[in-house]
Amino acid sequence: MIQTQEEIVQFLKERSILRVLEERIIGGLLPLFEEITCGPGHVVFKQGDEADAIYIIVEGSVEVIDDRQPPRVLAYLTSGDCFGEMALLQDTQRTATVRVPEEAVLLKLPRKAFEELQAYFPEITREVTEVINRRLSGKLPLSTPGLQGNLAFFDLPTVIQTVSGSRQTGVLKLTGRASKPVAEIAVKQGKIVHASFLHLTGEFAIYELLARNESLDFVFDQRRELDPSIPTDRSIADKEPYKLLMEGARRADELPKIMRELGWPGGVPAPVSRQPDWTKIRSEDLAVARKIWLLVEVGLSVKQIADKLPYDRYTLLFTLKLMKERGILRGKYAVSEEIEAPSSVAPLVEALNMVSANLAPILGKDQTRNALVKSLVEASQSYPILASLKVHPDNATLDVRSAGPELSQSKQAKEAIRRLAQTFLRLSSELEPEG
Repeated sequence: MIQTQEEIVQFLKERSILRVLEERIIGGLLPLFEEITCGPGHVVFKQGDEADAIYIIVEGSVEVIDDRQPPRVLAYLTSGDCFGEMALLQDTQRTATVRVPEEAVLLKLPRKAFEELQAYFPEITREVTEVINRRLSGKLPLSTPGLQGNLAFFDLPTVIQTVSGSRQTGVLKLTGRASKPVAEIAVKQGKIVHASFLHLTGEFAIYELLARNESLDFVFDQRRELDPSIPTDRSIADKEPYKLLMEGARRADELPKIMRELGWPGGVPAPVSRQPDWTKIRSEDLAVARKIWLLVEVGLSVKQIADKLPYDRYTLLFTLKLMKERGILRGKYAVSEEIEAPSSVAPLVEALNMVSANLAPILGKDQTRNALVKSLVEASQSYPILASLKVHPDNATLDVRSAGPELSQSKQAKEAIRRLAQTFLRLSSELEPEG
């Protein structure tokens, strides 16, 4: 966190809308700002609220949300970006909700102070207007150090769309536990040109990544030019990023149903005959089907087949399903455990964090945090899978970065988090408002 006045002045001079002012003037303006430290789920303002301030992000990120049903994240803003400026300049209500997904430190400048600043320094109005124009045209670059966080808090498709929509060049790097590299997505002037995830590359890597729900750390490494060693994959470079994301979302939605049907992970398909009739398979599916057939002949399970072939699970399981329907394979399919859709647990944690973050100013951060700690201890006694969750050390919100995969993969996960939320609401209702 930025600690000293000198560091804050330097930050505002180098990376904010105040860059047009002299450092001594910025220093004189600091008493007008309120510093706000936010944890996961903190809602800065809601769509339809009165515009009462402009904000500058010092550290962390915020997400811009369209609250129309169903709500969706439009973009992320990062360190150095400002927000809330459009409603002030146009004298309208807030046109979107702004929420902190993970952590952020903000500087808040009240409306009256901003209007006085405009009167004394017209160049501020020009700077803010330029920000609005670039944002509306989709050409607002990400600020260094750029977008980073953990996917337990961020929506990966929107992260990718934010990077590509701002016409960036760089590499989105994703790491697992102990900072082990897991995936990379290379972007050149907003176009995805290369992707890798585990043993997959190209569009299959992107589709598989979008269908997962691991809490991976990510950072966008912004660059002037990509390293020449990064190859360009024409199968994705020639496609618009939003089309890849839309197809990935479709596959992620359909995947759990197919997994259940094929008995993932232990289902074992078997040949109907020694010689398959390949005329029953479409030409576009034939290459995948032939590779699947070779592994079926040695008795591998559905999951073992997926682990060995260079295709995303949807492509493989859809082809397996097709081969079964066309009478090429029969299944000794096991009864699968309940398959959760990607991120099915995350919205519940996010909802609880939003409640706790908004209760903290009313009940007091320490009281609210203590209630959340007690709730987690109590709920964990009935649902041990909650034990990997932690309460954020500085905020009254859950920190899921330490959560193990058993939390999102367990059939009890939703029930456990609902119990945690009920316990927290009960304990919170017993607290007296602060002051």
